[in-house]
Amino acid sequence: MEGIDRQRIDEIILRESGNSLFIQQQRRRDQKVDERIAGLRAKLQKENENDPKWKTFYERAIEKCVPGILAARPIRSTCVVVDMDMFYMACELLERPELASEPACVGENMILTSNYLARKYGVRSAMAGWIGDRLVEELSSGTKKLIHVPSRFDLYRTKSHQVRNVLSQYDPHLRCYSLDEAYMDLAPYLALKLTRNWDHERISAVLAGSQVLQDMRSRVTEVTGGLTCSAGLAPNFLLSKIASDRNKPNGQCLVPSDHESIIGFLHPLPTRKVSGIGRVTAKILSSFGIATVADLYRERSLVRFLFQEASAEFLLRASIGCSGSDERNADDVETDDGPGQKGISRERTFAAKESWTAINLKLEEIAELLSSDMKHKNIFAHTVTVKVKLRSFDCLSRSRSLGRGVFIQAAADLRPIALDLLRELKDEFSGSFAVRLLGIRCSSFMGESHDKAQKSIDTY
Repeated sequence: MEGIDRQRIDEIILRESGNSLFIQQQRRRDQKVDERIAGLRAKLQKENENDPKWKTFYERAIEKCVPGILAARPIRSTCVVVDMDMFYMACELLERPELASEPACVGENMILTSNYLARKYGVRSAMAGWIGDRLVEELSSGTKKLIHVPSRFDLYRTKSHQVRNVLSQYDPHLRCYSLDEAYMDLAPYLALKLTRNWDHERISAVLAGSQVLQDMRSRVTEVTGGLTCSAGLAPNFLLSKIASDRNKPNGQCLVPSDHESIIGFLHPLPTRKVSGIGRVTAKILSSFGIATVADLYRERSLVRFLFQEASAEFLLRASIGCSGSDERNADDVETDDGPGQKGISRERTFAAKESWTAINLKLEEIAELLSSDMKHKNIFAHTVTVKVKLRSFDCLSRSRSLGRGVFIQAAADLRPIALDLLRELKDEFSGSFAVRLLGIRCSSFMGESHDKAQKSIDTY
C-alpha cells in the first residue's frame, strides 16, 4: 500500500459500514459458512475415528485420475487473456488526463473502478461511493478528496469495440464476456508465423508468443489513443487468466507449457487467485490449513472429503494447472458463472427501486442489450437466468430451460421469459422487494454437447 497501513483501511471500512445492510448480510453468510465448517470438522473427526485409512482410499482414486488429466493438457502455450488496465477510468483519463494526479473513480453511489492513486487509499470497485470518500479524506489527513466521474457507457463501448477490432486480427473467434477482457487462442496465428521466416530467422513458439503479445498490446494502445492492457499467455485459460494479472499494469506474463514451469508458477499462489475459487471456498480451505495452491494439491484427499465430487474435481484440476475436461478446445473458456460453464450475461447496478414498473423497464433494457450481444456473436440460448440483488443485499436467482429444441436470441423472446422469472422471484420473497441490481444470463447454446463422457474421481 506504499505508506498507507492496510489495517487502517480495513478499520475505516469496518467502522463506516459496520451497521450497513451489506455488512449485516455478510455476517449472516459468514455465520452459515462457519456452521458448515463446524459440521465438516465433526464429520472429519468421526471419519478419522471410524476409518483411519479413509485418506488412502481417496488418494488411490485420485492418483488414477491425475495421469489422464495431465495427458489432456495442451503441449503449447497459445491461450491468451487480455485484460484492459482500469478500463473505465482509463477511458476517462484520455479526455481528462489531469485526473491521473488526483484520487478519482468512475461511479457515484457504487464505484465501478478507480485510478491507481485512489487504490492506494483502499478505494476499489464495487465499493460504496461514500466509503471511498471517507477513506481518501481520512488517510490523506483532509488534503485530498475523491473525485467521482459519472459513468459513460457509450464511450466505454466505443473503446471496447476498438480494442476488439485489434484483437480480432490475431484471433477472429475471440470471446469477450465484458467490455474490458478478452479470451483468445493464438494457435492458428502462431502456426502461420512459425511456418515462415519471421524477421528472417526461425524462432521458438514461446518467443513468438512473447513478441505477438508485445505487438498486440502496442497496437491496442495506438488504436485507442493511449489505453493500455495486460495479457497472460498459457496452455489454458485458467492459467492465462491468472497470468494476465501478474504484471499489471501494462505488462505481460508467459507460462510455458512444461509441467515444471506450470507448477512453479501456480503452486506459490494463494488459492483465491484461481478463478472459480470464491470467498466461501477459500475460507473453508483456509480453515483446514489449505492456503496456497501447493497446499491444495498436497491435501487433495482432504479436499475430496470436504467437497462434492464436481467441486473437488475442479479443485484437483486447478491444483495441477488444468481447467476443463477438454482443454484443447478454445471454446472451453471459463465465463461469468464459474468453472466449466458457458454463458453470456448483462447486469446493471443502480439506486434501489421499489416501483414494479421501473424495475420492469430496467429488465427490458438489459434484455435488449443482451439480445444485441447474442446477435453480434451469432448465438442462440436454451436457458435463461435472472439475477436480482436487493437493497438488503439478499441475492436471488431463477433459471428456466426452454422446451426441447427451442433456442432464442431476439429480445422479443427474451423479455417475457425474464419478466416471468422476475415476477416469480418477487412473489416468493417475503420482504421488501427493493432492487439494486438486475442481471440476465443466457446459457446452453445451440450446438453445444451436453452429454460429453468424462471420467470423474469417483468413477474409480
